[in-house]
Amino acid sequence: MKAKIELRHISYFENGNIFHGSCEGMRFRLAPEEEALKGYLWHGDLCFDLCQPEETATFPLSQEGLDLAVAWLEQHV
Repeated sequence: MKAKIELRHISYFENGNIFHGSCEGMRFRLAPEEEALKGYLWHGDLCFDLCQPEETATFPLSQEGLDLAVAWLEQHV
């Protein structure tokens, strides 16, 4: 069974907050950047500042965009 990733409400990101998380060895960061939601993912024990992201993706800064970000993350678990 695939793990379900749960994130904050879209208003969390609309207010400029960044979310870091992990699921089954995958680490990720979602951050509002230039009116969009930017996603980064990587594997390993390093924090975001020290890692080399394996993949990045950009989504609309909206509930639909957040739903797309969750789907993107869940397909990489």
